[in-house]
Amino acid sequence: MTMSLGTNKSRRLLRSIAFGAPVTVLLAWSPPALAVEQVDLKLVIATDVSGSINDEEARIQREGTAEAFLDPDVVKAISSGSLGRIAVSMIDFSSPEYDKVVIDWHIIRDKASATAFAEQVRNTPRSPGRRTSVSSALELGSLLIESSEKDIVATRKVIDVSGDGPNNDGNPMREAHDRVIGQGIVVNGLPVLCGTNSSWRFPRTRCPSNRRRIRPPEMSC
Repeated sequence: MTMSLGTNKSRRLLRSIAFGAPVTVLLAWSPPALAVEQVDLKLVIATDVSGSINDEEARIQREGTAEAFLDPDVVKAISSGSLGRIAVSMIDFSSPEYDKVVIDWHIIRDKASATAFAEQVRNTPRSPGRRTSVSSALELGSLLIESSEKDIVATRKVIDVSGDGPNNDGNPMREAHDRVIGQGIVVNGLPVLCGTNSSWRFPRTRCPSNRRRIRPPEMSC
């Protein structure tokens, strides 16, 4: 079966929204308002910009995220939630010292806000990177979620991670994973693979671009 990265991300977003999981994409956040914003979901999108990710792979990650938020089914699912809105932010990760929030919190509630977010994702250049620290992506993502609690409140919280390699920098993966899960945050993984030599050992679906393989969005850990 052939599917695009955008299709995978759209399906993952739909599943997260349908099950009440938080969806967070990193966009610019305005100064704190007096009133607390209540949303159905808080989602952090974490994209791999390590040295093993070339410019084309980085572009595909950006495009896949943008396409997901342009999907009418995703927009409908967001607006059909109990509150009809989600909060999203995005980070680039590699080695811990290179991790960066590239898009701060955005509220998405309709086609217009989803389209604006998608355009910002597409226009955000990749950050410089070095090695691969998935653990630091989880740590930064959970920090973003928790530190925004005074401004944005959600019943469910999610970190979506896409990448092409194992955790080879920063804190041990199991330690970071267990700590984040213990905070009530769902972690989704979407491996983006070139060839078959990878420690992300999940079912793979061929992506039409450059013999890349990506894992469908059904996995939550």
